[in-house]
Amino acid sequence: MSKRVLVSVIAALLFAQASNAHIYKITDEQGNTRFSDVAPANAESVELKQTNVVDPVAIPEPKPSPSPVAAAPAPQLNIKSPVDGAHFSPQISSIVFEWSSNVGPEQVAWVQLWMGDKIVGEYAYGEAVELGLTAQHRGRRQFHIHLLDAKRRDIVFSEAVTLQIVRPQTGKALRPIPH
Repeated sequence: MSKRVLVSVIAALLFAQASNAHIYKITDEQGNTRFSDVAPANAESVELKQTNVVDPVAIPEPKPSPSPVAAAPAPQLNIKSPVDGAHFSPQISSIVFEWSSNVGPEQVAWVQLWMGDKIVGEYAYGEAVELGLTAQHRGRRQFHIHLLDAKRRDIVFSEAVTLQIVRPQTGKALRPIPH
């Protein structure tokens, strides 16, 4: 019997599925040795050591956490004043925007005031958000505020408020009203 066949037979026997199957070693008249799971008259029983056997690992039960970690609330920003729909007469030369937010002051470096899709003012955190009115502001306009971090990245922005600004008082001459 060739070595290749002998090694294959031994490997097959070693990896046999039945754990309590008996293996027998048989040597014939020519001195050739072979292994079998069937016992002929001149066979001797072979004890094989179990290989690739590992004791089971005990996995502890997971312990519940003492208290669930609450998710941080989403950043919010609200314009408190002026209110949505407010009208401003020609005697008003500026509007101060008051706002509130749940974002901590340590996170905010800049406050931007937007009219539509354009920035109309940028203020350091803590400064009054005041818009000096000019002719470009008159009409029905939407304003909103953005809070920015030190790298001028958006943290949060407010919902828009719509304001009606009627011919603001400016030092510039405006078109006369026809009589």
